[in-house]
Amino acid sequence: MPRGEENCGRALMAQVCRCAVRATRIFCRWMGSWKHVSWSPARVLAMQIAFTALGVVAAAGVGLVLFNISLQSQMQEFKLKCTNRQEIVKAELANNLNTSFMILGLLASEPELKQSTWLYFTNKTFFLRPNSPRIAWLKRVKHDERAAYEKKVNASILQIDENLTVTRRVEAAEYAPIVLASFETAQFLMMDFTTFPVVNRSVSNARDFGTMAMSPPDNSVGGVWRVGNYLPYYGDAKPTTVAERREAIQGWIGVSLEVEKVFAAVLRRYQDDVSMDVAVLFTTKDRQDWLPSYNCSFDRPVCEMPVYDPAQRIGDSSTASIPWTYGLQSFELRCFARHSIKIHALKNVIGWPLLLLTVVVLCTVIVWLIIRRMQAVQKHVSDVEKMNADLRAAKLAAESADSAKSRFLATVSHEIRTPMNGVIGMTNLLMGTELTSQQLEYVKIAQASGNALVSLINEVLDLSKIEAGKMELESVAFDLRVELDDVLCLFEDKVHNKQLEVLALVHDAVPKIVFGDNGRLRQVLINLVGNAMKFTKEGSIMVCVRVVDPHSSSSLSSVDSRDGDDKMSTMSLTKVTEDPEDSLESQSFDWAPTKCGSFAGGEIKPSDQGTLKLIVSVEDTGTGIGIPSHLQHRLFQPFHQADSSTSREFGGTGIGLSISQKLVELMNGKLTVSSTPGKGSVFEFTLKVESKGAERLEQSKAEWSEFGEEKLKGTRVVLVDEHPVRQEVVASYLRRLGVEVEGADDKRTALELLHKQDIAPFQGVILDLQGMQFNMALELVKFLRRSPKLQKIAVLAVSTPLSAEMMKEVLEAGVTQTVFKPIRRTTLASGLLQALGIKLHAPSRNVNTNSKMLADKRMLVVDDNLVNRKVCAALLNRLGATVECVCGGEEAMDSVRNKAPDMQFDLIFMDIQMPEMDGYEATRRIRQWEIESCIICRHARRRSRSRSGDLESGSFGCRVQDEQITQTKKCPHNRIPVVALTADVMNGTQDLCLSAGMDDYIPKPLDQRLLHKLLERFLNNELLGGSKRWNHT
Repeated sequence: MPRGEENCGRALMAQVCRCAVRATRIFCRWMGSWKHVSWSPARVLAMQIAFTALGVVAAAGVGLVLFNISLQSQMQEFKLKCTNRQEIVKAELANNLNTSFMILGLLASEPELKQSTWLYFTNKTFFLRPNSPRIAWLKRVKHDERAAYEKKVNASILQIDENLTVTRRVEAAEYAPIVLASFETAQFLMMDFTTFPVVNRSVSNARDFGTMAMSPPDNSVGGVWRVGNYLPYYGDAKPTTVAERREAIQGWIGVSLEVEKVFAAVLRRYQDDVSMDVAVLFTTKDRQDWLPSYNCSFDRPVCEMPVYDPAQRIGDSSTASIPWTYGLQSFELRCFARHSIKIHALKNVIGWPLLLLTVVVLCTVIVWLIIRRMQAVQKHVSDVEKMNADLRAAKLAAESADSAKSRFLATVSHEIRTPMNGVIGMTNLLMGTELTSQQLEYVKIAQASGNALVSLINEVLDLSKIEAGKMELESVAFDLRVELDDVLCLFEDKVHNKQLEVLALVHDAVPKIVFGDNGRLRQVLINLVGNAMKFTKEGSIMVCVRVVDPHSSSSLSSVDSRDGDDKMSTMSLTKVTEDPEDSLESQSFDWAPTKCGSFAGGEIKPSDQGTLKLIVSVEDTGTGIGIPSHLQHRLFQPFHQADSSTSREFGGTGIGLSISQKLVELMNGKLTVSSTPGKGSVFEFTLKVESKGAERLEQSKAEWSEFGEEKLKGTRVVLVDEHPVRQEVVASYLRRLGVEVEGADDKRTALELLHKQDIAPFQGVILDLQGMQFNMALELVKFLRRSPKLQKIAVLAVSTPLSAEMMKEVLEAGVTQTVFKPIRRTTLASGLLQALGIKLHAPSRNVNTNSKMLADKRMLVVDDNLVNRKVCAALLNRLGATVECVCGGEEAMDSVRNKAPDMQFDLIFMDIQMPEMDGYEATRRIRQWEIESCIICRHARRRSRSRSGDLESGSFGCRVQDEQITQTKKCPHNRIPVVALTADVMNGTQDLCLSAGMDDYIPKPLDQRLLHKLLERFLNNELLGGSKRWNHT
């Protein structure tokens, strides 16, 4: 269906639907409310009949209107098709004649053109005019020039009479003989066809009108309709009037065009069009153009002669007729429809009234069904309203349950942490007293149990935060290598007890300083390393950190140190793709570097946004239990383990891996596991860190030197280890210390390096006792001690903890110093310095762990729990502080108020949850008292109250200070630092503490390391709240 009819039908249907809607509304208002209508069967039947009758009438009216529109559209479309064919036929005629008339250029360039040249040109251009093979030059010869011309060409001007007899041309005013002719018309040379009236009239018209003139079509030769076409040639003259044209005319180009073939060639292209037949007629009113072969009746005003009618439909009534004129002759193109247009129009629109009728019937049925279901709908509405009420109640209950869960967790955490503060605090104090070895062991067990319980509480709280979507990550600058060393340091006792080998390799391409959440990264690493430590009875554990290159399709290789023996004897590197997700499941291939640092990685530039993608893997090898593939999906489910028996044998709650996975996902990474039963497991996760600005931090902050490691810079050592991965681990630490390392994988290579004369001498030899056979290592040391040139060289042994007998053998062989694994920068540096005989100096930074750390400092501890007060007071007393304890907020206020200015407290430890007055309110009142007791602040408040927009009093600096006091409600002159001491570690507690006026925050139970860090910040005026200590001046 044409688009116009379809749009019209849609518009009409929309109008009918709108009318139906209006009628329905009127009907509903007339019937009243449906809730109070009694729908009897007779009434329903009457409504159905009425709707059906209305639908039939509407459908008939719509169909009639659409039929008329469709018929007009079909007729218009048919006529457009007919016009299109007429334009194409006319254009094809012009194309055929234009290719023939281009011979005028030859006439213009060759005034004395010869017949041979004419024949050559017409033969060569025959392929351009297949429908006009006959082409001739008719030269104009005046009567007075005839004799001279005939003498010149040595031929007479001839003519053909009515009997087709060739005779000499009778005398006339002018002649138009054929002087140049193509091969097809060569027999007509010197013939003058203007004796025929039709030709004479066409030639005269062409001359007088200055344009091409066409003769009437004729099929007397060969039964093919042809027309003569005559184009006048005036030479260089440009006549504008008839008289000028008659005077300037030089001749005519005559072309015989087979129009029937032209029409057939054009219209045959549309023979696949089954909608119409086409015929072309020659029409003329001038009886002089009526040839005898036309058989036209003189009773008719117009003679019509079909020149193309393949379907023989000229006698039928045409559907469309397009007249047109060409070469001063009239033609008409008639188009006949092969099928009835009215039937086609009816087919196009019959669907709309049928659709309308169907819609009416369906509406009638629907109305009947609606009436039958009204009561059911009303009941359903009431049920839905009741269901919505139940859902609202359930939603409120769920929100209350979630809130209750949060309150329960906070309360349980607080109530458990409060006694645990006493347990852990007292064990810390007890360990500082004189104890027997058995008593010390018991105290350590009690302290470890308490720390395990606190760790479990922290993990449950973290899981609750993550599930509630309240876990927030921070972005701080940190050294990834230092963090990894600190994590491995936590497991040092377990490593020594289980005789495990723990290695950590951070590729050189990983920046020294990155930005991210180091606390959460440490939590993930502790969980993964702790799991590997737990499930590995003997063997090794490897932690590797590598970087993905964002500017290429590959990244640094990842180290897979898996093997089946206790020692790592082979190394497998995995090609990492640009996408870190693909790298977790990539293929492995064996590769062994030949020199230390050969696979440490080149320089990797971060992306344009300063983001680096790291891949961190934790792999346990040797006798790890492994995880079957069908149980691996249970690893990351909270409180689930792959095998329930493992919780009885190895312990654990099954919550650590779940929290690690969720934390990694929060850091835009992915944690995966690959494992083989009996051969251990590999946990691998991706991590995105920011490196933008890290270069500036690296330049401004030198790595902390604890024992004078700067003295090792430039030291040359030989590192002996058969395994390239283990060799690279130690080499990476040495490079961080500025040591120049040369690797050797056996005794022979090491001795060759030491005896080389063309290189700088080595100051030391580092042996990894797990990197070669123990006896072979001892033989190498003994050989060095026997060698006159090498007997004084320092020998450092790196090993897992050794038995007493093995340690004795190592010392007797001549090893200068031994460093036990896991290797850390500080332990390796101190061991190498001692081996080289360099004296160690005291630590460069003060840890403030001595008894005079808080000398002359007055502290106030506010807590409603007696045990907590004793623990905190004892820890502070051990550091030299003078401590006072109170059990509530009111007493804390009285203690602060009653203190003389020169005896005021330097620091207050404030519990948050206390009866009568909590820590928040007590802190706010202390801040208010500070402002009221400060003379400067009181004057500032008075000036701000009396100021009404003018700037009359004080300098600009005073005005700024006044505004600061008024807006922040804090005294910048005499401010007592307040530290929150609470067991509430839920999300947002720290922000609440800072907003209440506190300066820092420390959770219970008190951890000595956290307490020391907080006191260091206090002494350096670096508390989170930014406050300074009490100014007694």
